[in-house]
Amino acid sequence: MGFKRHSNRRTCTRALWALCLAGITTPGLAQDITAEQIEAFTNLPASQQQTLREQFQNQGADTSTPPESPEVVQREGAGADLTDEAQGNVVQGLDTLVITLRGGRDNPLVEQLRGTHRYQTDQDGVLNLYGFDPIPLRGLSAPQIALRLQTEPLLENADIKVQLLPVAPLGAAALSRFGYDLFSGAPSTFAPATDIPVPTNYVMGPGDVLSLTLFGKENRNYKLAVDRNGDIQVPEIGTINVAGRRFDDVRDDLSRRVSEQMIGVQNSITLDKLRSIRVFLLGESANPGAYTISALSTMTHALYVSGGVKANGSLRNVQLKRDGRIVRRLDLYDLLLDGDTSDDAQLQPGDVIFIPPVGPQLSIHGAIKRPAIYEFRPGMTAAQAIELAGGATAELDRSRLSLFRIGENGGTEVKDVQLAGASALRLRDGDVLELHELDRTVSEGVLLSGHVRAPGLRAWSAGIRLSDVLAPGDLLPRTDQDYGLIVSSIGRVNPRSFKPGLALSSAGRQTLADPILRVGDEVILFDLNSPRAELLEDDLDRMRRAARLGAPAQIVGIRGRVAFPGQYPLEAGMTIEQLIRSAGGLTVDAFGLRAEITRRAIGSQELDTQTLSVELQDALQGSSSGTVLQPGDTVVIRQLPEWGESFQVTIRGEVRFPGEYLMQESDTLRDLVMRAGGLTDRAHPGSAVFTRAVLRKREAEELSRLRSRLRQQLAFANLAASSEPNGSGADNLAQAFAVLREAEASEVSGRLVIDLEQQLAAGALPIEVQDGDTLVIPSRPTTITTLGEVRFPTSHVYAQGSSILDYVNLSGGITDLGDKRGIYVVRANGRVERVSQGLFGNNPQARPGDTIVVPLDVDRTKPLTLWTNVSRIMYQIALSVAAFNSVGAF
Repeated sequence: MGFKRHSNRRTCTRALWALCLAGITTPGLAQDITAEQIEAFTNLPASQQQTLREQFQNQGADTSTPPESPEVVQREGAGADLTDEAQGNVVQGLDTLVITLRGGRDNPLVEQLRGTHRYQTDQDGVLNLYGFDPIPLRGLSAPQIALRLQTEPLLENADIKVQLLPVAPLGAAALSRFGYDLFSGAPSTFAPATDIPVPTNYVMGPGDVLSLTLFGKENRNYKLAVDRNGDIQVPEIGTINVAGRRFDDVRDDLSRRVSEQMIGVQNSITLDKLRSIRVFLLGESANPGAYTISALSTMTHALYVSGGVKANGSLRNVQLKRDGRIVRRLDLYDLLLDGDTSDDAQLQPGDVIFIPPVGPQLSIHGAIKRPAIYEFRPGMTAAQAIELAGGATAELDRSRLSLFRIGENGGTEVKDVQLAGASALRLRDGDVLELHELDRTVSEGVLLSGHVRAPGLRAWSAGIRLSDVLAPGDLLPRTDQDYGLIVSSIGRVNPRSFKPGLALSSAGRQTLADPILRVGDEVILFDLNSPRAELLEDDLDRMRRAARLGAPAQIVGIRGRVAFPGQYPLEAGMTIEQLIRSAGGLTVDAFGLRAEITRRAIGSQELDTQTLSVELQDALQGSSSGTVLQPGDTVVIRQLPEWGESFQVTIRGEVRFPGEYLMQESDTLRDLVMRAGGLTDRAHPGSAVFTRAVLRKREAEELSRLRSRLRQQLAFANLAASSEPNGSGADNLAQAFAVLREAEASEVSGRLVIDLEQQLAAGALPIEVQDGDTLVIPSRPTTITTLGEVRFPTSHVYAQGSSILDYVNLSGGITDLGDKRGIYVVRANGRVERVSQGLFGNNPQARPGDTIVVPLDVDRTKPLTLWTNVSRIMYQIALSVAAFNSVGAF
């Protein structure tokens, strides 16, 4: 059964739902929980959430009544909305259903239905499941089908989900009956048409009205109605009988009489109003019954105004009956196919149009101009049926037509005939004729593909060469002139490489460098800048599928320092030189003395792997023995020893030529300073700031972990503070949240503490520079900065001989929250020293550029772990921002 989610009218938020499940909403507490506390709880790890559950449950939380669920899960069909809007499409016939079934009785028939399966109804909309009676589904939507299936005893407890797929039918199932759409635009009313031109052979009768207009000596107009006796009364002339006479005869007679009896008067005679007649449409009419129509109506007009013919009615044998006899047979195919209306008789009062059931029918599809289901007359041949359907298309395969026929004993028989024998093949009712299309695969041609100006098919003839189908002007500017590949699209791949530049040159044409092409060959040209795997993937896949035990795939690979490493087709007698050329050649950093071949031999019991060393220079010149490759070989081209790409390093500040420099591996900081022209007279190497991208990434990861841990602990502390009386601890939490916001906005620097003076004097282990390094050498600083828990954090002018604590006192001293035992100083070069008070304390002398930090006393706050993380974050911020500002690095 499918599942549908319905929102409860009293839906909780997801966070509140989590609190309800946790069982921590005690009476009175639930009303005090804020949105921030809810979010904080959801951010806690599982272990801390469990701690909170236990804490609040011990305080008397009432969990006897389960919390209201925020969502109700309901099975479709059990009270589901089955309105027309919810139903959507309904089953008609030959529809595709996807049914997912779970549960149900423990029965083999149910077992085979479990899971998701695709089914198709028959043309009547009936679903046939093995072991079940036929289940009619026509007119039902997907939810209703699920309900219907649950009425089966074996499926009454099953969960069933049904999807109706709008799969378009194919082949014979997609055919419609020919000609019935003629009546798709039938009018909604059956009012008689009065604006039809009157033919001269129209027969007059009671109900018709003539219009007689006199002008000249007298100007008059008379409406002359034909009475029941068939007479008209003409003033000053008398009675004239017109019933059964043609309109043109009546007009001539009346005009003659007016001219003879009314001297000097001319006349004009028209048919003003037509009489209506009643006819009957019976049989397989869309709307059988009696119709009052215009006297000028014909059989086709009566069919049209009545809505046409039912799907099981005949279009080829529409009968017009008069006085119980058939007076005309109308074949609508003559009208539809040839525009012939010669059998479309005019109707008379009391006529009956009878539509018999449809005759024998034929389905024809495939390479035909007008595929459809046709009604045919007995004795029709397959050739005549093809002509009836508009004839075959140009893609017809004349060697085979397939006829599907209902056999004498039931079942379907298939018969294949050639087009030449279609005239002798008589058709039966229910036959399906399929005309096959030609295989569009070119049987005699070659294909140009890849990096070529005009890819596509080229004509082939015996003995043609590459230069006959490819000209130098066909190559694009970046086409690889040293490697191209010819593969066969018929049978085995049989790869053959060539050099396009040589093959199309005057020296190479009509030589072995200009290969002869075979029918079905594909010529692949490559780009110097693009990988080659995509162009070769289809051929390599064919080789892999053709591999068998004892006949491995004819594929070799190359890795390492080549332009396009990967796998390539193995040619007959292929060498390392050819493989390297296939891969675009060696790169500039390739080790040209030696290469390795990893060779695998698959035995009957194990895989034997060997590693062969090859002199690469000899192999490239073709003089080395043993370099012919075997299936599965992988060639490895090593990189030159100690090869390294140049990378960029930045130096700023007090050097003669600051800027960005390209350095090589093993270059040191001293090399960087020397390339920048050395230090200026104002430089202070003791305050140098050196940052490294790798360290910046590592510090960012560590700071991110600290932020995450702080958020969790703040969430825990926030929820715990809500249970304390009088909101104690709220001020501490506010400060902690402020630190969190500051930590979220802080950035790391990636600083590495160095002694630049020793590096320049070569007195220490040299530091090699790396990509992304930045060295900033400021001028000599003149200030001392105090930060943290001092009463007035600021900067002071350096005074020689003053100690660290002197500057703390100059800033107003330590606040009540300051940690007197944790004072430290960040020197201008980045080193950190601990400062302490007392007789045996450490109170070093201040130096220019120092940053003095008085941290927060974590022993004054709860919980301890929270403020420990806060202090660590503040430490990161102090080092990465304040110390740099103090020396003017940023």
